[in-house]
Amino acid sequence: MKNCVTKISMVEDVYLVTFEKAPAGSAFLSKLFSAVADAGINIDMISQTTIMGDFVTLSFTLGAESLGEIMTLANSIREKHPTLKPIIKGGNAKIWLYGEDMANYVGVGAQAFSALQEKGIDVIMITTSEVDISILVDDESAEEALTALKQSFELA
Repeated sequence: MKNCVTKISMVEDVYLVTFEKAPAGSAFLSKLFSAVADAGINIDMISQTTIMGDFVTLSFTLGAESLGEIMTLANSIREKHPTLKPIIKGGNAKIWLYGEDMANYVGVGAQAFSALQEKGIDVIMITTSEVDISILVDDESAEEALTALKQSFELA
């Protein structure tokens, strides 16, 4: 399995944007992401919880260069949706594990998260596709996490 991950890289200075008590449904998502696109904000690692009542929690990441724009946008959206609780947290890094053949292997996530657990590194957020796993960790743990993952997948 170690050979199915062919590249591991990291992006630092990543902000996590979370909207708690966001209205459930595609109407809110469409409006939010259209506003984000209209503001020229490049986002990544989109994740949503399952519906709880009429609400969801929605999170995504972005680079520090978009911090001012997203803060303005979050305040504007909150005015239209008073239940919404925007939370913006900096001090994160995204580590990205990539392998074109990853979908054909079982246990890739288990190996990655075991490597992080052995170093006592907490995971803030996870997103995946058939070819990658993106893991958000705090900046203080980022280098150690990157090293642990590269060693685990023999890419060090």
